[in-house]
Amino acid sequence: MHILNIFMIPVGNQEDILFRNRKYSLRIKNICLVTAIFVFSLPINNSFADELPAIIKLVKEQTHDHGSIELAEQPVIDQLIDRLNVKLEILYCPWARCLKLLESGQADIVDHLYLTPQRQSFLIYLDPPYVIQNAKFRFYKHKNARFVINSFEDLLPLDVGHVRGNIYFSRFDLSSGLKKIPLINHQNLLSMAINKRVDTIIVERSLTPEIVADFDKQGVLVQSNFTVEEKRGVYIAVSKNSRWSEHANFLSNELKALIKTTSAH
Repeated sequence: MHILNIFMIPVGNQEDILFRNRKYSLRIKNICLVTAIFVFSLPINNSFADELPAIIKLVKEQTHDHGSIELAEQPVIDQLIDRLNVKLEILYCPWARCLKLLESGQADIVDHLYLTPQRQSFLIYLDPPYVIQNAKFRFYKHKNARFVINSFEDLLPLDVGHVRGNIYFSRFDLSSGLKKIPLINHQNLLSMAINKRVDTIIVERSLTPEIVADFDKQGVLVQSNFTVEEKRGVYIAVSKNSRWSEHANFLSNELKALIKTTSAH
């Protein structure tokens, strides 16, 4: 009823009208002030201000007994986390274990990831991929081995070592005819080939010839002629069961800004 009275046209002499106008104006100002206080006291939408968790847990593949392969340049994931101003906790684990930690939500984030439908079931991939690379897969064997590997078919009679949980190229991943031997990490993989406990091993781009040579001190491993190369996006992803999943859009926007800044240089 009071609100309706505000909009009634005052009737009476000029002094009454002026008094009433001042009175109604004051009432309107008071209502506007109360409304403003109410509106600004509402919770801020997450799209305007993200209240980020205090800690982010990053999984890194434990490629050998002492940790992971060290890169010459600061990884994009490290640069992204630097922008968040939160505490970073790194979990070193065999790759298959890393994926399990992400699936359960015990870990929050991972990088250097190829996109697959199976992984999308428990991960949110940040868009865009931070790099498009030519993913090259190579095969190593012992130099005393009497077989050659010039084609995919040459792999069929062999025991082929690979890192458990890794994604390679589709024909290899989907083949039911290959004798694939899952191994815990890159050190285990190379050791098995050096000691001739598997016939051959498949390695990805990150395991460079220089890294292989560093593990293979005696130089007994040789690269086969058969290689496969595919162009792929490489992603950062967040566990769907992590608190950070609520901030996936925010992280994607931060990643875009980082990529834009990096490409400008």
